[in-house]
Amino acid sequence: MDFESFSPVNIKPDNFTIPYLKRHIQDFSDWQIEAFKNKYDITQLVELRARYIDELLIQLWDFVGLSESYDLSLIAVGGYGRGELHPKSDIDLLILSDSGFSQQSEAKISELITLLWDLKLDIGQSSSHTQ
Repeated sequence: MDFESFSPVNIKPDNFTIPYLKRHIQDFSDWQIEAFKNKYDITQLVELRARYIDELLIQLWDFVGLSESYDLSLIAVGGYGRGELHPKSDIDLLILSDSGFSQQSEAKISELITLLWDLKLDIGQSSSHTQ
């Protein structure tokens, strides 16, 4: 089995439930463990983990309706931002706005962060607006 079979872009909108997503994340992690045991290139595994989270976050950003907020950006920082996400590492995120955060945006951001916590992802987050 290859990475493409685990890609979050293949998750159907009806499957965006906590139990399904937790299982999907666990299946991907299990695949990575097996790949590591089978001497898969560790650099590629670390990069694939970052790619998996990228694709998952894009899907979830859209799912909670943040793609409608054109003044917001979701930015990966730290090791994750460099495309190097090790197992058990936190996922460092910055949500940036050029015009501040509306109540609606704040509610959607809160929904996203809560969803990520519910999925048991270790999130390091910050938010900022430019002036």
